[in-house]
Amino acid sequence: NSDWWAEVMYYFVTAEGDSEVREGFILPNEEKPFVEIAFEAETPFFDAEIVVDEVDWHRVDHHMISDYDVWLADRISFEIEGATFTKETNFEDDVYGQTAFSVTNDSAFSYYDPKLFILLKKGSSVSGINRTTLSEINSGEEVDVLVNWFGTLPSVTSVEVLPEINVFDIDSYKPLDGETTRDTRTRVFSR
Repeated sequence: NSDWWAEVMYYFVTAEGDSEVREGFILPNEEKPFVEIAFEAETPFFDAEIVVDEVDWHRVDHHMISDYDVWLADRISFEIEGATFTKETNFEDDVYGQTAFSVTNDSAFSYYDPKLFILLKKGSSVSGINRTTLSEINSGEEVDVLVNWFGTLPSVTSVEVLPEINVFDIDSYKPLDGETTRDTRTRVFSR
């Protein structure tokens, strides 16, 4: 939907029990995962069902944002490079997975707590998913990211990284740095 974005409360129902209620959002025209990471269960399960508990719809103000796609591209312009998945061994001979990549913020905006979904894929199917949060990322900054994966490791042929920032939440943005100056056009000279 190009005219609305939503804040949602959701949780998952499984044979092993319900997950915690989580907060999420979805932007206009966006397709994204809603996940529960590290849900503990006694036995493997394959039939989780998502329950959307609350939805708060917000209309995009087209008087303020005339072309949403251009407006969004100006704000979320992240370049992800070198995404790899490797299996590593620690000093106790335990095998764990490791995802490494770099993310560059090519937008003019700096952000607090940007989240990054990391999808491990086998062909076109998702075989593993994780999420990490950076403390901040400034405009023009490149950050190297390393995420460890523990437990049973899936087969992986590619890695996809999806940024998650609520561009409608003013608290996501870092304030601009700089100094205010006097506008020289307002100076009046008297002789």
